[in-house]
Amino acid sequence: MKNYLIISEDKLSINESINKILKDIGFDKENVIKFDMEEVMLENAIEELNTYGFFTENKVVILDSCSFLSPNKKRGTLSQNEDVLLKYISNPNPLNTLIIICDKLDERKKISKELRKKLILVEDNLNIKDKMKSCLDDFIMDNITIDYLINYLNNDNIRIMKELEKLKLYKFDDKKITKEDINKIVAKELTDDIFTLINLILKKDINKALALYKNLINRGEELTKIVITLVDQYRLIYKVKILFSDGYNKDDITDMLKIHPYRVKLALEESYNYSNDELLDYLQKLGNIDIGIKTGQQTSDFAFEMFLLDIK
Repeated sequence: MKNYLIISEDKLSINESINKILKDIGFDKENVIKFDMEEVMLENAIEELNTYGFFTENKVVILDSCSFLSPNKKRGTLSQNEDVLLKYISNPNPLNTLIIICDKLDERKKISKELRKKLILVEDNLNIKDKMKSCLDDFIMDNITIDYLINYLNNDNIRIMKELEKLKLYKFDDKKITKEDINKIVAKELTDDIFTLINLILKKDINKALALYKNLINRGEELTKIVITLVDQYRLIYKVKILFSDGYNKDDITDMLKIHPYRVKLALEESYNYSNDELLDYLQKLGNIDIGIKTGQQTSDFAFEMFLLDIK
């Protein structure tokens, strides 16, 4: 059986690569065992590779999140014995398939050279715009509209490709996808609208912020959920601001917080517009609103509207 090394930071590309590998070797997902290498010792994963299955002779073992192979190893992750992996790839079990996933390879390490030599390399060089264009077929979608969909969905590549397929079905007749089609067909998630709400609050455009809030309520969203999501976003901005001021770069922060790089980028951009005290003040006020709603001490609509109107 062949063994593979996937180098990519994009979950969509990783999923596509795994599905293609499984198809090529004639396996289904029932034969796949996946290990998170930030939580599992290498010895345990290698033992699984060397173990024969009860119900099938062959299996696929995926070593996911192999940050120990990266030049930017995440803090607080397990310290792995790379010699165990080196020994295995020198004499792999011919019945099983190994798939290793990492974002980058530390080319200074001996193991990196051996992995490139002995495993089939699957490296993703396409960005999301290229992937979208390759899937458009005979549909027309200009660069401005492509960028609009990417920003509309906050660079969530998996959602972008799913929504692109919906748009193609919707515009099957005239084959032209526009911004108006995106606004009509692509539903934003609550988190997307919370980003918009934060931007409106940042710009102190309270009238639009109130209108968006009322629209969310009219759509059936619970205020508690809105408040909690807003708290999560402000907490993220605060964390990113503190970490950046402590000397960490965007890649470090992404690794530490284990979130999409685009969210870190947005949070960092937003953080320049707030002082630490302002962010803590917002978090405290929103926390009090949440407690008040849950304990029935205040009218929910009134409490949140007063929070918005109190923004200077």
